[in-house]
Amino acid sequence: MLERAVVQARAEVDLVIVEDGRSSLRHLDDATMLPSLIMLDLNLPDIAGTDVLAEIRENARTTSIPVLVLSGSSDQRLIDTAYRNGANAYFVKPDTPDELVELVGRIHAHWHQTAVLPT
Repeated sequence: MLERAVVQARAEVDLVIVEDGRSSLRHLDDATMLPSLIMLDLNLPDIAGTDVLAEIRENARTTSIPVLVLSGSSDQRLIDTAYRNGANAYFVKPDTPDELVELVGRIHAHWHQTAVLPT
């Protein structure tokens, strides 16, 4: 669904989708070129997304990469935990595909066209 929204929002990014927390951490550890931005779903099948976020922040190679959380939960305790663990932003997943396209477009405009990201 996110991949389709990226295409429909015409966000020109190299998108890598990893299915679970362990795979995402392995991908980051093995990457020769790190991503400029990470979008993290907190609902992962193997490791809590907040724990993945904490590990990203504890790793010297990945600590400065902006991490945007995209979650189905609007639970304030989870939002607070995500920010405490180093999230740069927290977005609640929209209800419709069209709203997701709009959100992806706004995220792309801010993080890839307005903000200056670390290298």
